[in-house]
Amino acid sequence: MIGRRIADEIHVAHFVFFKKIPHSPYIYKAKITRKLPNGLEVNYIERNPYAIIKYIESYVLIDKYGYILEIKKENENYELPIIYGIETDEFIPGQKLSGTASLKFENSVYLLETAEHVNFDYVVSEINYTNSEEVRLSINEENIQIVYGKIQKEILSDKIAYLNEIIKEETNDEYLKKEAISN
Repeated sequence: MIGRRIADEIHVAHFVFFKKIPHSPYIYKAKITRKLPNGLEVNYIERNPYAIIKYIESYVLIDKYGYILEIKKENENYELPIIYGIETDEFIPGQKLSGTASLKFENSVYLLETAEHVNFDYVVSEINYTNSEEVRLSINEENIQIVYGKIQKEILSDKIAYLNEIIKEETNDEYLKKEAISN
């Protein structure tokens, strides 16, 4: 009887796992393996929040590949960049962005990844698509707003490297002015 009870428990656990876990927006891939005599091994790959899309009065957590993870009323992930101006008919957890929303998000990811690749010294805290031809960036630690223009992938790394040098020069000039005034 004990063997049957364990088999039933494994069957129930297996059913619950395949019914609930793979449907979680945070789970990319999951696998369950039976370990004899009476165990289960669960392996999964989790999706991680990459950015936040501000939409009406909500914050939409999204992974690097455009999958919607969760919709919240409050922003609790202050370290993630917030993207404004991405619109779609609806945001459904577990589904991937599509159409123009997907294109804008992919461009945002490309911009953020390129900034990291060229060792951009600042954290882009906000990306705002005011229209299809103009992107605005915010860098909070320096309180800087940048009208970036259209994201052109073929010149993006050069443009970000140049922007890095301009910000360094400008913030250094401001520091020198403040030092001269205080002395």
